[in-house]
Amino acid sequence: MNNNKFVLLDIICYVIFPLVIWHMLRDVIGDYYAMLLSSVPGIIYTVYRFKALKKVNVFGIYMISNLIIGTLIDVLSGSAINLLWNNVYYAYAVAGLFLFTIIIKKPIALYFALDFTELQGFDRQINKKLFFHKKIYYIFNWIVVAFALQNIILASIKAWLITK
Repeated sequence: MNNNKFVLLDIICYVIFPLVIWHMLRDVIGDYYAMLLSSVPGIIYTVYRFKALKKVNVFGIYMISNLIIGTLIDVLSGSAINLLWNNVYYAYAVAGLFLFTIIIKKPIALYFALDFTELQGFDRQINKKLFFHKKIYYIFNWIVVAFALQNIILASIKAWLITK
């Protein structure tokens, strides 16, 4: 299957199907179950894509994981205050994960960029060599730090608001 077909399938399975499922089933089965069900096409497609291409789409896995974990936090929290605190803890955990990718010298923003450039038809291996050049790699590290700081600041504000 050529790259253009995967771009179309990415858009359909990661965006269109989840939105259609969400809007059609939200009033019928409720918000929580509609969110859970809307993640199913992406999960199935991620497995299919991995088997077809024999490579991982980091951004797709991040989005699906984020959706599933966020939904599980919503469903399993039990109360509104627990939900708020669990979202604060989750934001700190995601920030920690972002910073950990810098520590292991695989900044997640770099792999997101590789996925996006590959979807645009550019060769992943050539871009990977380019992105690991010192100056560009340094920029990707700072982008990841910005992602982490965003999560930390917003989680801290939420925590402060919860306590007020």
